[in-house]
Amino acid sequence: MPGQIDPNDSRYAKAAERIIQRHDANQPEANITSAIRDFLIVTGLARAQDILEENPPSPDGSRRAVDLTALDTFVEVKRRLDTTGAFQPNDQYVQQIDDYLAESASRGKGVRTGILTDGKYWVLRWPDAGPVKTARPYGFELRQAQEWLPLFEWLRDEALTSLEDIYPDRDTIEQYLGPNSPSYQRDITVLRTLYRSYRDEPTIRVKRRLWNDLLRAALGEVAHTPAEMDDLFIRHTYLSMVVGMVVQASFGLDIRLTAEQDPADLLRGASFRSATGLQGVIESDFFAWPTEVGGGPLIRALARRIARFDWKQSPSDIASILYETVIPPDERRTLGEYYTPRWLARTMVRELVEDPIGQTVLDPACGSGTFVAEAVHHFIEASDSAGLEPKETLDGLNTAVTGIDVHPVAVHLARSAWVLAARPAIEAVTASGYDASVAVPIYLGDALSQRRYVRRVQRHYPGGRRSEHGIALPSQPGGASQ
Repeated sequence: MPGQIDPNDSRYAKAAERIIQRHDANQPEANITSAIRDFLIVTGLARAQDILEENPPSPDGSRRAVDLTALDTFVEVKRRLDTTGAFQPNDQYVQQIDDYLAESASRGKGVRTGILTDGKYWVLRWPDAGPVKTARPYGFELRQAQEWLPLFEWLRDEALTSLEDIYPDRDTIEQYLGPNSPSYQRDITVLRTLYRSYRDEPTIRVKRRLWNDLLRAALGEVAHTPAEMDDLFIRHTYLSMVVGMVVQASFGLDIRLTAEQDPADLLRGASFRSATGLQGVIESDFFAWPTEVGGGPLIRALARRIARFDWKQSPSDIASILYETVIPPDERRTLGEYYTPRWLARTMVRELVEDPIGQTVLDPACGSGTFVAEAVHHFIEASDSAGLEPKETLDGLNTAVTGIDVHPVAVHLARSAWVLAARPAIEAVTASGYDASVAVPIYLGDALSQRRYVRRVQRHYPGGRRSEHGIALPSQPGGASQ
């Protein structure tokens, strides 16, 4: 990743100006390539030793060569992408860069990113990218030298990081989204600046106070200063944003495109609800405040980074992994937050829930939803074995596995865990042509002080074949007694 950029450093504008000048003068491709190379080096996007010119896409004796290879990105340069001067690349040029990318992938050299450019117009390509898209984030237009910073950001965030589907395990999540990643540090800095600038706004002040009250109800008195609690609120906001985007990407939504068109929608979830029918997963509550104070650029950058993962292959305990990755261990120990390992939850659920279809499972302090997710898996497996239709499975699941927690972040995580675990059933219902609308049965509340409500929830679930008794499975949402 490049280091810090000084927007007032004239070198960057001059480097961009050389690209524009050579484009406007219709200079040879080699001259434009040289100017692009200089821009990458002077801005720190790539080191000189990371850049190769006239490099074959694979080392097999091919006579073809990519104009510029920067890190893992192919850059193919033309005098003009289109002879009319419009932003509509010539089909032959697109095919050329696509062939380079396909050749690299077929020769075992990995999935690379490709750029097709004439210095003014820039188009992003990758293997099997499909029809050309020129709107951002898939394309960029450099109209004048003073737009060097947007070009820098586009290259940094979109083009010079491989678009290969990253498997979202604990290591890769920590690498790209965790506290030690430059991206995380940049995002937290932006969030902190936004919060400090607008924390006295009435709506943000109310959300911060409600979050604080619920957190103290869950954890007791926390030995943190007000400034430390502000920082925790900011980190919880970041975590909530990440989890919400992960859920939407897991169901196939193009979160990059949504972020470009309406970044606030990623935090409020209107498109997600419309596409899936799922209620109560992506909601505008404590942590959507960045949409009120100009947080669009941050949301777009975060969406682009999250979209690089293949979330359809994510483990079912991804919500817990995200929490444990984003919130450092020392912080969790200070707060007294210890979450149940997946293997232990799985063992307990399968031992205690002997009749998944006939019993109701309630976790009254569900934490990040580890027990909830395992109970959902158990129910779906039993339904499949019993030969239930997809609609029957989903309808039954909507009342069979429920959770409650007073911790506001835990509720976000548990709702995500329930939905991700139930995704096979939800997608099966959709594929069958039925409405998959579901109100996720994970509730924000204090089950310990509302025991009559807990009994009522158990008693008044739609019964059908299901007995009225329930099984409450404990987890540890940050030190609260069970």
